[in-house]
Amino acid sequence: MSKISDININLAKVSDDRNKGDNIIADELLSKIEKRNQNDKTISKIIFNQSENRDNKILELNNKIKNIEDKRLNDRKILLDKIDKLEAKIRNLKTKNGFIVKNKQGTQLVESNIEFKVVPITRNLPPTMIELQYGECKIRYTLDKDAKVGYLYNDNIYTPADKYLLRYSESGIVTLDYRVCRVTIIGNDKLTLSVE
Repeated sequence: MSKISDININLAKVSDDRNKGDNIIADELLSKIEKRNQNDKTISKIIFNQSENRDNKILELNNKIKNIEDKRLNDRKILLDKIDKLEAKIRNLKTKNGFIVKNKQGTQLVESNIEFKVVPITRNLPPTMIELQYGECKIRYTLDKDAKVGYLYNDNIYTPADKYLLRYSESGIVTLDYRVCRVTIIGNDKLTLSVE
């Protein structure tokens, strides 16, 4: 028979072996848990970095889009300003219809209280012949692009078919002959118009 102390020693040995086995298993489990935690941390860092990179890229793209929008708005403002300036120039270029004189000062529109009515005679554009009506007069005018004095109608110069019905004098000296419906323009800086 074995002694009680031997049984206790054997039990203690078995208990130690069992504790050692449990400790080994516990150590292995702790090691696996630590590895898993380490892997989870690594995965979390990767996901965080990817998320952070994605957020940074989104911010970068948003900034690029905002810069492009700002540039386009600025370009649009510049274009609209240029369009406004060009429209103003075009408005200034378009002159009124009326008698003009081309001299040293450039092309001058003759101011007059007389009302002139234009009736196009030919159908082509610009009409090669118009009828100018004023008072009791109905005088035919023909297109004359080289004229220095004439009637400006839709940016084209017309002179009377009868050349004696329009005269211009810079000095203001004119002959005393009388022609019904003749338009006389006199002056250099300040032009005056009269109808006989």
